[in-house]
Amino acid sequence: LAQRVAKAQLLTLGKVFDRTVRAQQVIDEFNKTLQTNKTNIESHNASQTPLLLIRFIGDKHIRIHASNSLAGETITQMGLNNAWQPMGNSWGFSSATISQLAPLQNSSVFYFGPLSKKDKSVLTSNPIWKVMKFVRENRVYALPPVWTFGGLKAAERLSDEVTRQLTMPTK
Repeated sequence: LAQRVAKAQLLTLGKVFDRTVRAQQVIDEFNKTLQTNKTNIESHNASQTPLLLIRFIGDKHIRIHASNSLAGETITQMGLNNAWQPMGNSWGFSSATISQLAPLQNSSVFYFGPLSKKDKSVLTSNPIWKVMKFVRENRVYALPPVWTFGGLKAAERLSDEVTRQLTMPTK
């Protein structure tokens, strides 16, 4: 639904600004990029581990992007699985605590950055965070700033960054 809405809004803007051809080109480029990234991920056998897409809110709370978010729909279209199964709110995310990630420790975690040095220090000193299997096994990836409530270009950037990190040589 989130992608469908983003595409419809882009087409509406294209009509308003007499740029319908360009709006459709952006949609086509988005679909092509996600398909290319999906193929790249599959060729690296990097699609088996479910993902968590999170944003830190303070030292104990997080925002988790569910399957009904633009970010969640994007990774699904890339052939990846969202480890967070509850539906999100109308924006597609759930609020949670770090401890609620305990049952999902076999996932890889992508967090939306940047984190300040202070926030990163607080996070890495959190005893619950430190014992999580995905932390101990180096399956936590920092994403650059991505506007998760943005449109297709933001989702495309997310797709490119997730693909880049999943397909780079092992840390």
